[in-house]
Amino acid sequence: GSGDTFACTGGNDLKLGQVLEMTLNNGDNCFIDRQGLPTGDPTKFTSFSEVMDAFRQQLEYNVKMVADATNLKDLAYKDFPAPFVSSTLKGCIESGRDVTEGGAKYNFASITARGLGTTADSLAAIKKLVFEDRVLIMPELIKLLETDFKGKDDIWQMMINRVPKYGNDEDYVDSIA
Repeated sequence: GSGDTFACTGGNDLKLGQVLEMTLNNGDNCFIDRQGLPTGDPTKFTSFSEVMDAFRQQLEYNVKMVADATNLKDLAYKDFPAPFVSSTLKGCIESGRDVTEGGAKYNFASITARGLGTTADSLAAIKKLVFEDRVLIMPELIKLLETDFKGKDDIWQMMINRVPKYGNDEDYVDSIA
């Protein structure tokens, strides 16, 4: 409840779209200077289950990395006591410990996963257009992603209009999410 929780949640973000991008680039991430887990050449994936297996591996790797970083952040906070904040939270005065030493009644950090809908929609597009309808093959999809669909508006529109979207109570994409 209010007044008894020291929840350090800022900066503990996991961007699911970025995890998918890393999966589709064998661990590379073009937006940040960080290497993910090599999960295989995506142009060689021959089934949607291979895509999902690689995504799950990349996700597990990234969750562990964020969790480890969050734990390090918690350790660093111990060097910066917060007596005023501590005086406002239940548990600190009773225990005689600052919030940065675990004094609040509830102490936790959390990881926020962002972009579930977009990531589910993207995976649904791969499943439907590459592995079911066979409109594309994986090497073509990877090339389209690299060029931001330049000159291929027809395929972009197909992805927008022919694939079920998360949040519309459609089992096809909800099961992926």
